Amino acid sequence: MSIDDAKLSNTRLPNRRHSRNSTWLTKEEAADYLSCSLRLIDRLVQERRLPFTRIAKFVRISQDDLEAFAEAGRVEAQSRDAPRRLQPKPVEDARPPDEIRTPR
Repeated sequence: MSIDDAKLSNTRLPNRRHSRNSTWLTKEEAADYLSCSLRLIDRLVQERRLPFTRIAKFVRISQDDLEAFAEAGRVEAQSRDAPRRLQPKPVEDARPPDEIRTPR
């Protein structure tokens, strides 16, 4: 094993979810792919909520990562019998009824 091989074997690469054949998209293409604004993609990249790769000054986003991001935000439909909204709990007044003032 050469010194270069030893250096490479100690290098830890991030765990990648995308395949080697994954398509790399620009931020503009990613926005078109998700049907959202470029501003949203910029914000997701800045907040590190969307995985990306920086090549020099250019940002590239894997199509596999976009699909995983969209799938993570998926909300399943509810059955018709399920309550549509959460009902707020009634607030009970801590004072006894005789201390509650009624408007005149």
